Amino acid sequence: MNNIFKLVSNYFRMFFAKIFKNSKRKLATYTIAIIVLIVGLVFSFIFTLLSYYNISNAIKLEVPEIAIYSFATTMIMFAFVLIITESGNNMKATDEELLLSLPINKRDIVISKILYYLLFDFLLVLIVLFPSYILYYVMVKGTSFIFVLRGLLQLIALTLFASGISGILSCLLILATKKFKYSKVIQTVFNMALIVTFAIVYLGFMLVSQNVSYASKIYDLAIMQFFKNFMLYGGITNYLIICIIPIALFSISVIIRSKSLGKNITTYHSKKIECNYTPSKVSKDLFVKELNNYMSIPIYVTNTIMGPILTLMLAIVILISGKNSFISMIEAIIASGYEGPMPSGIMPVVINNFDVTIIFVMFLMQVLAPTTASSISIEGKKIWILKAHPISYKDVFKAKIKVNFMVNLFPAVLTSIFLSLALKNFWYIPLLLAISLLLVLLSSIIGLIANLLFPKLSWESEVEPVKQGISVLLTMGIDFCLIAIPLLFYFVLNITNTYLFFGIIILIYILCVLILSKLLYTKGVKLYNEI
Repeated sequence: MNNIFKLVSNYFRMFFAKIFKNSKRKLATYTIAIIVLIVGLVFSFIFTLLSYYNISNAIKLEVPEIAIYSFATTMIMFAFVLIITESGNNMKATDEELLLSLPINKRDIVISKILYYLLFDFLLVLIVLFPSYILYYVMVKGTSFIFVLRGLLQLIALTLFASGISGILSCLLILATKKFKYSKVIQTVFNMALIVTFAIVYLGFMLVSQNVSYASKIYDLAIMQFFKNFMLYGGITNYLIICIIPIALFSISVIIRSKSLGKNITTYHSKKIECNYTPSKVSKDLFVKELNNYMSIPIYVTNTIMGPILTLMLAIVILISGKNSFISMIEAIIASGYEGPMPSGIMPVVINNFDVTIIFVMFLMQVLAPTTASSISIEGKKIWILKAHPISYKDVFKAKIKVNFMVNLFPAVLTSIFLSLALKNFWYIPLLLAISLLLVLLSSIIGLIANLLFPKLSWESEVEPVKQGISVLLTMGIDFCLIAIPLLFYFVLNITNTYLFFGIIILIYILCVLILSKLLYTKGVKLYNEI
């Protein structure tokens, strides 16, 4: 246990040292930290607001436990997301040989590595979900504080459960594909299948939740009843289940990973004795190389493609259920904040501004995690190979931007079309397409510049550049501002002509693309040469 604590604490010391090691960029680093904190608080506020709405409605119906079903549903969805995002991580690290040379048990090495990444996931779960349990304790009379402690235990169990399942899935998938030439691509396809499955489940739940009778059938499921009984009544059996199952799965994951630690699990050997060479353009070869690199890292694909797919699913939900159902939900959320009747002037404002608000929220979901934000870092210490070739920096930059554009193009086009149809405005289609594609391009350039500013070439696992890199967090913060600031001006200036507003936004984004492209090919080139 002492070794585990030392290793985990050492990982965190290294993590913070990498962030703050450059004294020249401390101001930029602190600025990024503040932006990320603000974005995190915004998302936490949104989830807390939804919980407040659910609890208020449940109290009005005199059935407060209905809110617990909502908590359970959100928790299950989060578990699914964590399993998907972590199943692409095979925990293969560059420090394996060093750690194995030390007098440390394999099990301790694996546990410390898992706990290090698990704590980041738990922090996210805690920020987003834990306020809901505190809110329930405050709002529902007669609720004991032990309810909050059970909620905390439930979130710990959720994180352990997701880590255990993802670890087992990852190891089994690696063992099943180790004899294939394109084993990494197969693993990536499997992860994409999980994402699509989650998207379908998410879509189904969103549609079913619109119907009270169908929703009640979901609440009658055994797992939903278990979570409700555990939160309200506790019970030795429930405590044992909530503790034993996650710990057992986590332990199995540790055992499997310990056995494979330090071993070369890839057994594929090519039998080709000739090298086929076909001359082609440098730009094409670079794009293919970038695409192959992207597809060969499952966690890279998972973390960058989930946003566009979920955005597309949400657009389909709005198209099928209609925007009036969403407006009704917003009305109920606002009304839950008033003890008496809601002021009559609020809903006309909501109805008039619904289209623009939902459009920009979906744009935010779509562009929050571009592939370019970690495309330099993912090269690792092999980047010298790319730089040693007589290749133009423009071709390198364009290839990385093209990959992100290709990943987002199909979902962006469909989302724009479906959302325009859902809002019953055919003229929105060209405007939303233009804004959506410009945002994808803008986010790609921002991500690339951010990664050139804060490259993370020395990493132990792909998780570090993809999920924990400063450039990724910086890109998320800037993308958030790019969408939030125009929306803020829309409300402050009380703009009524949405076509004019969208036209101005398109011109502003075009100007931003031109300015940032110039910056990329001047300052960005210098940064690239300094790497």
